[in-house]
Amino acid sequence: MAVAEENSVFLISSKIDYSKFRLFSWSVTESLSGNLKEFRIVIPRSLPIINQLNYFIISAYVSYKIGRAFNPQIVHGNIGYPGGFWSYCVSKILGVPFIISEHYSRFKYNFRSPIHKFLTLFSMKRATRVLSVSSHSAEEIEGNINRSVDIVPNMIDVKRFSLKNNLDDSLQIGFLGSLDSDTHQKGLDLLLDALKDFDLDFILHVGGSGRYLNYYKTLTKEYGIESKCQFYGFIAYESIPVFMNKLHFFVSASRFESFGIAMIEAMASGLPVIATNSGGPKDFIKDFNGLMVEVNSAFAMQLAIQKMAHNLEKYKSEEIRSYIEENYDKENFKRQITEIYQESILEK
Repeated sequence: MAVAEENSVFLISSKIDYSKFRLFSWSVTESLSGNLKEFRIVIPRSLPIINQLNYFIISAYVSYKIGRAFNPQIVHGNIGYPGGFWSYCVSKILGVPFIISEHYSRFKYNFRSPIHKFLTLFSMKRATRVLSVSSHSAEEIEGNINRSVDIVPNMIDVKRFSLKNNLDDSLQIGFLGSLDSDTHQKGLDLLLDALKDFDLDFILHVGGSGRYLNYYKTLTKEYGIESKCQFYGFIAYESIPVFMNKLHFFVSASRFESFGIAMIEAMASGLPVIATNSGGPKDFIKDFNGLMVEVNSAFAMQLAIQKMAHNLEKYKSEEIRSYIEENYDKENFKRQITEIYQESILEK
C-alpha cells in the first residue's frame, strides 16, 4: 500500500510470517530511498480462525499510526485482496480518498474464498478510482464491479536498456519468466514443442527459475534440442539488459498474461516480440514491433517464429524502442499516476 502526501510517498507493506506463532504481535522496519520511505510490517501467524482478522486489525492499526505522522492526502492500495480492503480501512480511519491498482491476471479466478471475493469487490466498488495494467484486465474487472476502470500500464526505466549489438549468424531467441506454475502459465512447454522441428539453426536463451526447471530441461532432451537451449536460471534485475542484448527477438508463449513486463523490456532493447493473444499483449503488440498468435498452439507459434526469422530486416530497432519510450517509460507512468492522484483528491 502506498500513501501520498504532498511531493512524497511512503510505502507500507505487510505480511504474515508463518514460521512464527504469536498472538497480537508485530514488528516494523523502516528504510529510505530518496523521498520514498518504506515501512515493512511483519506479523507472526496466529490461531487459524482469526489469522486473517488479526492480520487486518494489526495492519490497519500500524498504518493508522504511521499515517497520522505523515498527514497523507490519498491512499493507494495494490491488489484487491488484501491490499484493497486494507487501503479502504486505512482511508476511512484517516479520512482521505483511496484508489486500488489490480495487477493479477485472470481476476475472477483469483478469489480464494467467498469472503475473499466479497472483500475485494466491496473495496473496489467504494474506491475513488480503480486501476488496471491492461485493457483486457480492465474489461474483466469492470464486468465484476459494474464501474469503469482506468488503465495505467506497468512501466520500466527505458534508459537501462540499449539497442542490441551485432549477433552471430545463428538465430538467437529469448524467453524470460517464472518456471514455477503448475499450469505452465508462461508456456515454455509450448515454445519448446514449437522449436523441436524447427528447420533453422537457433539458440534458445531461457531465463527463469522454479520447480519445473528440470522438467523443461527434460523436454529439451526428449525433443532433441538440448544442445540448442541455454538455461540461465534466475536473472537478476540488473542483468536483464545484458540478457536481452544476446537476442534477435523475444518470445512470450503465455497462456494468460495481465501485462507482460518482459516483453516491454525486450522492446526497450529494440527487439521484436512474438506473443500469444493472452490478455495484456494485445495493448502493445503492433505490426511494426511483433507478431501475435493464438494461445495454446505450438503450431501457430512455430509458424510465427519462422515468419519472424525470415523477416527480421522488417523490424526497426529504433522505432520499436521509441514506441516504448513514448508509452511505457517511468516518466510517462509518473505523469499518469500524478494526474489520477490529483483528480482523486479533488473528487473527495
